Amino acid sequence: MGGWGFGAAGIPGGAWAGLSAILMVVAIVLLATDYTGYGALLVVLAFAAAVNLVP
Repeated sequence: MGGWGFGAAGIPGGAWAGLSAILMVVAIVLLATDYTGYGALLVVLAFAAAVNLVP
């Protein structure tokens, strides 16, 4: 078996939802304090984590 055996499918949906929520909260805090670059990056990462919730 090649590649990474664990993969994104092995992580429960709750973990992806929690990660996405944490990233979004931190992104909002950063955007509110004018860290626009890092805030925007964390928004993108939050959406990337949320993609794993789509069946």
